[in-house]
Amino acid sequence: MKKSAAVFTTIILSLVLGFTASANGNTGSCDQIENDRYSYEVGISDESWMEMTYTEKVEAYSISQEILEDMTTQQLVQAVMDYPFLVDLTLFNTLEEGYAHVLSCSNALRELEKRTDGFMTLIEYYENMPVPIKEEEGDISIIKLTFAEILISNMADKVTVSEKQLDELIKVIDQKDDQKALASELYGTESNLRIAGMQVYRAEFTSHTVKSLKGVNVSVIHYLSDLSTAQKNQENIAYSQAYPQATILGTATTMYNCASYAMVNRSTSNIYWLNNLSPTAAGYTRLGSSLTNATAGGVIYYTRTDSLGSHVGVVHSTNGGKIIIRSKMGIGPLAQHEIQMCPYYLGNGGLIFYK
Repeated sequence: MKKSAAVFTTIILSLVLGFTASANGNTGSCDQIENDRYSYEVGISDESWMEMTYTEKVEAYSISQEILEDMTTQQLVQAVMDYPFLVDLTLFNTLEEGYAHVLSCSNALRELEKRTDGFMTLIEYYENMPVPIKEEEGDISIIKLTFAEILISNMADKVTVSEKQLDELIKVIDQKDDQKALASELYGTESNLRIAGMQVYRAEFTSHTVKSLKGVNVSVIHYLSDLSTAQKNQENIAYSQAYPQATILGTATTMYNCASYAMVNRSTSNIYWLNNLSPTAAGYTRLGSSLTNATAGGVIYYTRTDSLGSHVGVVHSTNGGKIIIRSKMGIGPLAQHEIQMCPYYLGNGGLIFYK
């Protein structure tokens, strides 16, 4: 059975009218703000940063409340777009989960949501973002457009806009779509405001039943479109910048996700997306939550208590007490990483091992 996605403009058109934007007159001034950009790296050495866990880095990237309140809304938008873990928006099974996770980690984004002019300032920033017509080596401006669009899509249902502002929003979206059409090979056939492979704004897909690696029937979906090559390349770069200790084993793609890789097909040629299925339902046997239960070739299940979804990975090795995981997060790349170096890690107490 074939299904299709709702477009972003539907969300915009459904907003309650009446939003009034007001300029924020504060002027940010701090050693960490230069040329209207907040520096997340001030005071963090390269050596110490490489040794920090994911949760420690999130804490280190928190901006002091005093600085936040002094930042202009334009500076705040820039701080959100510069957030070192902004790629996490794409590392969850849905756009909503990815946004909610980044919101829980980035106090810059939380502050932006509070500003009465926050959403419209984000739209203005997006309007001024360049739309590359060719891919430059090492550049991530194409995938940064995607990140901005995910932010817009999720903030859209939290604000109201006037009819005039609504017209402006639609013009900006149409303008960006027209610009992308000049280099459609870079942006694919799907609008980034409804990312293919994500549950909120789905691309077309077909439904199937396949066997898990344990021989249990599971329901999967096959998406009929994927990210463009440029989007894949830049998603890989953005992931590597945020997680330099990880090793990419397979490119970013909307074709398969964590559960499918861990429990259906451990190949980069996997074409199935498996949603909301526990290892037990796929035929795996629970071993326990102790790190001593980690078994090479077995499955690790990252659980969360904040309703932001779970994550499934493959235990690659346990040599020397260091547990190495292979997992595919959201539309991001397939990667090999230490157990605590992923956005789903909330402490050892949230881990369950299976075989």
